[in-house]
Amino acid sequence: MTKVCLGCGSVLQTDNPKKQGYVEVLKEDGFLYCKRCFRLKHYHEMNMDVLSFSNEDLLKQANEYSCSKYYFVDFINLSAEAISWFQKLQGEKTLVLTKVDLIPFSISFEKLIQRIKDVYHISEKILVLSIKREKLLATLIHHMEKTRKTKFLFLGMTNVGKSSFLNALSMALSEEGVPSLISEMPNTTLSFLEWNMGAFSVIDAPGFNFLDANSQLLLKSVPKKYFKPITMQLKKETNLVFEDFLWLSQDLEKNSITFYGSNDLKLEKSYHKSLGDMCSCSISIDDETDLVLPGVGFFYVKKRCVLTLRASRIPRYELRSSMFGGHYDCN
Repeated sequence: MTKVCLGCGSVLQTDNPKKQGYVEVLKEDGFLYCKRCFRLKHYHEMNMDVLSFSNEDLLKQANEYSCSKYYFVDFINLSAEAISWFQKLQGEKTLVLTKVDLIPFSISFEKLIQRIKDVYHISEKILVLSIKREKLLATLIHHMEKTRKTKFLFLGMTNVGKSSFLNALSMALSEEGVPSLISEMPNTTLSFLEWNMGAFSVIDAPGFNFLDANSQLLLKSVPKKYFKPITMQLKKETNLVFEDFLWLSQDLEKNSITFYGSNDLKLEKSYHKSLGDMCSCSISIDDETDLVLPGVGFFYVKKRCVLTLRASRIPRYELRSSMFGGHYDCN
């Protein structure tokens, strides 16, 4: 009988230590973790593994399931790139916005949901959830019960807290908790894993990856606690330096730029004009616009301006009308 790792879902094997699913001894019973997941679980060793399939392959496998689908995304990962995979899912599906306990208290969930629907043209149901708020977690269970289905597929972008919800659900729905592996490392889950939770069967899928994402930057981008948006007044001659890899400037005498993302990310002003041989990109933007760095966070720019990005390699970015800033974040 084939056995799989309860952390990542890889088939367990004893032949090759360099391949996924390696164990020194294959036990007959008990919870089994491959060596990589065991060391990650107990020693927090971060070994970045690349999925053996692409986002397109993951989508194809997901669409082969006829069950109801829940697609998880948090406010930092909320982007056109992330939503594109949700829109390509077939069948009954629900968008789940996670980690809402980290969102600033001034933001109205009702208005935020409507903004998401408007900006990304979503007609499906949107749930806002947090494992730290029992009432919000109960809304997911209630929604699952209302579907009158018994099998569900959990998907989403990598590192959005999907496995945390799996653990919380298992504790609420079954006497024995699911021995899943919760980690801040992207691509912790490497294969589809199915769990029985009372009357429900839940399938945990690997996460979709952001294209050209910097894995170390992604790790730092996960907020560990409630974060405080950082607002800076930027003059024409000032650069806003983000993590020493991206320089932002704008052409107004004075403008306000607010960063929404983990406070572990370094953000500072610089008055140095010479930036060497960096690549540059100038963008004309309207009032109250978000500059989104998928998987990392976003900058809310208050006034219409020409925004210039400089970096050794310009990262992927998106523009959208303000999601949180301006008059949209008021309760």
